[in-house]
Parts: sequence; C-alpha cells; structure tokens
Amino acid sequence: MNNVCLACGLCVVDCPVERAGGASFLRRIIEGEEGSAWLCASCWLCQAACPEEVDIHARMIQARRGEPAPASYSGSYRRVLETGCALPTPDDLNAARREWGLPPVTLISCETLRQLLNEDDNDSE
Repeated sequence: MNNVCLACGLCVVDCPVERAGGASFLRRIIEGEEGSAWLCASCWLCQAACPEEVDIHARMIQARRGEPAPASYSGSYRRVLETGCALPTPDDLNAARREWGLPPVTLISCETLRQLLNEDDNDSE
C-alpha cells in the first residue's frame, strides 16, 4: 500500500478531525500544510476513502516519531503505567460502574502493562 497520493482530498472530506475544525495530518500529505500527526481519531475513514490505497497509517507513525507527543499524551502514558488507565478513574471504578448500571471491569495490572509497553526499554519517555 505505498502508492502515490493523488491529492484528491477524499480522505480529508471523511476525516472527523477535519470536520471538527482541526488541522489533521492529512493536510501534510495532501497540501504540504501544517498538520499534527497526533490529531487522529484512529477511525481509518481516511484509509477507506483513499482510491490509491496510500498507507496513511505508516506515514502518520513515521511523522509521529519525528515530532514530540502533546503533553496530554505524556500524562496519559504516565497514568497508564501508574494506574492501568489512560484517563483518571474513580478510586473504586466498579462501584461507580454499578451506580451507572454498567458491568464491572477487570483492569490489567500495571506490571503487565509495563511489560507490554517494554517500559524497561523506554525509560526516556
């Protein structure tokens, strides 16, 4: 899927980030404009819309490796390592879920997450 982008704009039309007014990574591919590789809903509507089957995901990952993650991403990463959740959660998550009529969840342990994320290899993050 490393085909050449025709700059048709079909990916931009389907992008929820663009529809919400954000400057998505697609602008870099299509128009050479500024656009953050970190602004992505991971819905892959852009990929589905591309008539040339350009590997948009590979290009985005490559671009992400070259630009720092937003501060909010770093905070989420730290929270995942510390609590097992990317977003702040109540101390008793399942009690809150019971109140909302939701089934309980079993969170993965922080140690397992560190192993999955190869935290020992990523001490700089």
